[in-house]
Amino acid sequence: MKQYGLTRQRSENEDGFSLLELLIVISIISIVLVSIPITFNFRTQVDKGYDVTRKKDLNFLSTRLEEFYSDHTRYPKPDEICHNETAELEDVCDSGSVCCNICGKASTPAGMASYVNPLPCDPQYSTRDYLYEILNNDNPQSYKIYSHISLPDINAFPASCVDGCGPDNQYYFGISSSNKVID
Repeated sequence: MKQYGLTRQRSENEDGFSLLELLIVISIISIVLVSIPITFNFRTQVDKGYDVTRKKDLNFLSTRLEEFYSDHTRYPKPDEICHNETAELEDVCDSGSVCCNICGKASTPAGMASYVNPLPCDPQYSTRDYLYEILNNDNPQSYKIYSHISLPDINAFPASCVDGCGPDNQYYFGISSSNKVID
Protein backbone atom coordinates (compact mmCIF):
# COMPACT_ATOMS: atom_id res chain seq x y z
CA MET A 1 0.00 0.00 0.00
CA LYS A 2 1.30 3.42 -0.94
CA GLN A 3 1.45 6.23 1.57
CA TYR A 4 0.64 9.70 0.46
CA GLY A 5 1.61 12.67 2.57
CA LEU A 6 4.07 15.42 3.19
CA THR A 7 6.64 13.32 4.94
CA ARG A 8 9.70 12.35 3.08
CA GLN A 9 12.50 10.11 4.10
CA ARG A 10 16.00 11.39 3.77
CA SER A 11 18.26 9.50 1.52
CA GLU A 12 21.74 8.68 2.73
CA ASN A 13 23.48 11.08 0.37
CA GLU A 14 21.55 14.26 1.37
CA ASP A 15 23.57 16.84 3.31
CA GLY A 16 22.39 19.87 5.34
CA PHE A 17 19.97 20.76 8.08
CA SER A 18 16.25 21.05 8.02
CA LEU A 19 14.58 24.39 8.62
CA LEU A 20 13.23 23.15 11.95
CA GLU A 21 16.71 22.18 13.16
CA LEU A 22 18.08 25.61 12.23
CA LEU A 23 15.23 27.42 14.01
CA ILE A 24 15.79 25.42 17.20
CA VAL A 25 19.53 26.16 17.25
CA ILE A 26 19.01 29.88 16.52
CA SER A 27 16.39 30.08 19.28
CA ILE A 28 18.70 28.48 21.85
CA ILE A 29 21.59 30.79 20.91
CA SER A 30 19.28 33.84 21.12
CA ILE A 31 18.06 32.89 24.60
CA VAL A 32 21.63 32.43 25.84
CA LEU A 33 22.81 35.75 24.37
CA VAL A 34 19.87 37.67 25.83
CA SER A 35 20.35 36.16 29.30
CA ILE A 36 24.09 36.96 29.59
CA PRO A 37 23.72 40.76 30.11
CA ILE A 38 20.84 40.22 32.50
CA THR A 39 22.86 37.71 34.52
CA PHE A 40 26.04 39.73 34.75
CA ASN A 41 24.57 43.26 34.66
CA PHE A 42 27.53 44.65 32.78
CA ARG A 43 27.21 48.33 33.79
CA THR A 44 27.09 47.49 37.50
CA GLN A 45 30.21 45.37 37.16
CA VAL A 46 32.05 48.21 35.42
CA ASP A 47 30.96 50.65 38.16
CA LYS A 48 32.16 48.23 40.85
CA GLY A 49 35.52 48.06 39.09
CA TYR A 50 35.77 51.85 39.05
CA ASP A 51 34.92 52.01 42.75
CA VAL A 52 37.51 49.39 43.67
CA THR A 53 40.13 51.38 41.74
CA ARG A 54 39.12 54.61 43.50
CA LYS A 55 39.36 53.05 46.96
CA LYS A 56 42.71 51.45 46.13
CA ASP A 57 44.04 54.74 44.73
CA LEU A 58 43.01 56.74 47.80
CA ASN A 59 44.54 54.21 50.19
CA PHE A 60 47.75 54.21 48.16
CA LEU A 61 47.76 58.00 48.12
CA SER A 62 47.19 58.11 51.88
CA THR A 63 50.35 56.04 52.41
CA ARG A 64 52.37 58.37 50.18
CA LEU A 65 51.03 61.45 52.00
CA GLU A 66 52.12 59.96 55.33
CA GLU A 67 55.61 59.42 53.87
CA PHE A 68 55.63 63.05 52.74
CA TYR A 69 54.53 64.11 56.24
CA SER A 70 57.30 62.13 57.92
CA ASP A 71 59.90 63.85 55.69
CA HIS A 72 58.50 67.41 55.90
CA THR A 73 56.39 67.43 59.14
CA ARG A 74 53.45 68.71 57.10
CA TYR A 75 51.20 67.53 54.31
CA PRO A 76 51.61 68.79 50.74
CA LYS A 77 50.37 72.23 49.86
CA PRO A 78 48.10 72.47 46.80
CA ASP A 79 50.90 73.53 44.45
CA GLU A 80 52.85 70.39 45.47
CA ILE A 81 50.12 67.87 44.70
CA CYS A 82 47.31 69.35 42.58
CA HIS A 83 47.00 69.88 38.85
CA ASN A 84 44.77 72.95 39.06
CA GLU A 85 44.77 76.23 40.92
CA THR A 86 42.88 76.53 44.19
CA ALA A 87 41.22 79.68 42.83
CA GLU A 88 39.33 77.46 40.37
CA LEU A 89 37.58 75.79 43.31
CA GLU A 90 37.09 78.73 45.70
CA ASP A 91 33.34 78.20 45.81
CA VAL A 92 33.68 74.47 46.49
CA CYS A 93 35.49 74.39 49.85
CA ASP A 94 34.32 75.53 53.24
CA SER A 95 35.77 78.77 54.55
CA GLY A 96 39.22 78.32 56.02
CA SER A 97 39.95 75.39 53.70
CA VAL A 98 41.62 75.12 50.33
CA CYS A 99 40.55 72.57 47.71
CA CYS A 100 42.13 71.38 44.51
CA ASN A 101 42.12 68.30 42.28
CA ILE A 102 44.62 65.44 42.13
CA CYS A 103 45.44 63.60 38.92
CA GLY A 104 48.77 62.60 37.42
CA LYS A 105 47.37 62.47 33.89
CA ALA A 106 47.10 66.24 34.02
CA SER A 107 50.48 66.63 35.74
CA THR A 108 52.49 65.42 38.71
CA PRO A 109 53.98 68.41 40.52
CA ALA A 110 57.65 68.14 41.46
CA GLY A 111 56.79 68.17 45.18
CA MET A 112 55.17 64.72 44.96
CA ALA A 113 57.12 63.20 42.07
CA SER A 114 59.63 61.50 44.38
CA TYR A 115 56.79 59.91 46.39
CA VAL A 116 54.48 58.84 43.59
CA ASN A 117 54.80 59.43 39.88
CA PRO A 118 52.33 59.68 38.31
CA LEU A 119 49.70 60.57 40.86
CA PRO A 120 46.62 58.36 40.67
CA CYS A 121 43.61 59.63 38.73
CA ASP A 122 39.96 58.82 38.97
CA PRO A 123 39.22 56.03 36.47
CA GLN A 124 36.66 58.34 34.87
CA TYR A 125 39.08 61.27 34.72
CA SER A 126 37.87 64.14 32.59
CA THR A 127 34.44 63.90 34.19
CA ARG A 128 35.55 63.14 37.77
CA ASP A 129 38.55 64.07 39.92
CA TYR A 130 39.83 63.35 43.41
CA LEU A 131 39.34 66.42 45.63
CA TYR A 132 42.16 67.33 48.03
CA GLU A 133 41.24 69.56 50.98
CA ILE A 134 43.57 71.13 53.56
CA LEU A 135 43.39 74.06 55.94
CA ASN A 136 44.43 77.32 54.34
CA ASN A 137 47.91 77.81 55.86
CA ASP A 138 51.59 77.26 55.02
CA ASN A 139 51.98 74.26 57.32
CA PRO A 140 49.08 71.84 56.67
CA GLN A 141 48.78 69.32 59.51
CA SER A 142 45.78 67.43 58.16
CA TYR A 143 44.13 66.55 54.87
CA LYS A 144 40.99 65.05 53.41
CA ILE A 145 40.61 63.49 49.99
CA TYR A 146 37.18 62.86 48.53
CA SER A 147 36.01 60.79 45.60
CA HIS A 148 32.75 60.22 43.81
CA ILE A 149 31.78 56.57 43.81
CA SER A 150 29.18 54.93 41.64
CA LEU A 151 27.79 52.45 44.15
CA PRO A 152 27.92 53.66 47.77
CA ASP A 153 29.24 50.98 50.12
CA ILE A 154 27.49 51.32 53.47
CA ASN A 155 29.87 48.76 55.01
CA ALA A 156 32.98 50.87 54.40
CA PHE A 157 32.41 53.19 57.37
CA PRO A 158 33.97 55.64 58.19
CA ALA A 159 35.33 56.20 54.69
CA SER A 160 31.94 55.76 53.06
CA CYS A 161 29.55 58.65 53.42
CA VAL A 162 26.07 57.26 52.90
CA ASP A 163 24.42 60.68 53.02
CA GLY A 164 27.27 62.46 51.27
CA CYS A 165 30.39 64.11 52.63
CA GLY A 166 32.85 66.79 51.70
CA PRO A 167 31.94 70.16 50.29
CA ASP A 168 28.19 70.38 49.71
CA ASN A 169 27.89 66.64 50.54
CA GLN A 170 28.55 65.82 46.89
CA TYR A 171 31.07 63.00 47.50
CA TYR A 172 30.42 59.49 48.79
CA PHE A 173 33.88 58.25 49.72
CA GLY A 174 36.82 59.87 51.42
CA ILE A 175 40.00 59.38 53.42
CA SER A 176 41.76 61.69 55.81
CA SER A 177 44.83 62.06 57.96
CA SER A 178 44.49 60.32 61.31
CA ASN A 179 43.81 63.62 63.09
CA LYS A 180 40.80 64.49 60.88
CA VAL A 181 37.37 62.96 60.48
CA ILE A 182 35.51 62.65 57.20
CA ASP A 183 32.28 64.63 57.47
